Amino acid sequence: MKCIYGKPGGPLFTSAAHTAVLHHSQNPDFSDEVKIELPTQLHEKHHILFSFYHITCDINAKANAKKKETLETSVGYAWLPLMKHDQIASQEYNIPIATSLPPNYLSFQDSASGKHGGSDMKWVDGGKPLFKVSTFVVSTVNTQDPRVNAFFRQCQKREKDMSQSPTSNFIRSCKNLLNVEKIHAIMSFLPIILNQLFKVLVQNEEDEISTTVTRYLSHGLRRRDLTVCDCTKL
Repeated sequence: MKCIYGKPGGPLFTSAAHTAVLHHSQNPDFSDEVKIELPTQLHEKHHILFSFYHITCDINAKANAKKKETLETSVGYAWLPLMKHDQIASQEYNIPIATSLPPNYLSFQDSASGKHGGSDMKWVDGGKPLFKVSTFVVSTVNTQDPRVNAFFRQCQKREKDMSQSPTSNFIRSCKNLLNVEKIHAIMSFLPIILNQLFKVLVQNEEDEISTTVTRYLSHGLRRRDLTVCDCTKL
C-alpha cells in the first residue's frame, strides 16, 4: 500500500521506506523514523513488513551484470500486525525474524505475544525476538483507550440492528466510560461519544440505559470540566 510518507523531493507516498546501511555491526541500532498514514478502516490483516538485507560494498565498476545483481542479499523478514484485540497501540515490540516469507506468513506468528510456530517456517537464531521496534500512534479515528474502544465496538454492533434493546455488554461499556482515567482519551473523541449516547437515549425507553447515559452526561462531563478548569489555574 502506498501509505508511507516519502522523503523530501520524492513522491508524497510510497510503498516502502529504507533505513541507513550499517557497516559490519553485530547488533545494529537503526534510529530511522517512518511516518505512515494508516487506513481509517483497519482489520487483522493490516501489518507492517520488515525486510533485512546484507549489502555488498566491494563491487567495482568492471563487475559483470550477474555479480551486480547480488548487491542486496535477503537475510530475513519480520512483520508486525497493527491490530491487537481490535485495538491499535503505541508500544515497543520484540519480534522474531524469519529466514523466508511464505504466502501465509501472517498465520505463523503472533507478534504481540511473541508466540510463533509452523513446521515450514525457519527462524533466525531459533526464533528469538531479535528485532525491537517502537510505534507511536497519533489518531483521531482509532482510540488507544481500552474502555473507549470497547464502547465504540459495542456501538458498531448496535448499528446492525437499532431496533433491538441495548445488550448487557453495551450497558457495561457505557458505565465503564466513567472509569476512563486519561482525560485526552475522552476529549479527543467527545463529539462521537456524545452522538452515540444521545442516539441511544432517544431510541430507548429502558430505565437502566437512560440512567446510565444520564449519569455519564452529568457526572462524567462535569468531572472533565472541573479538571480542565483546574489545569487552567496552574
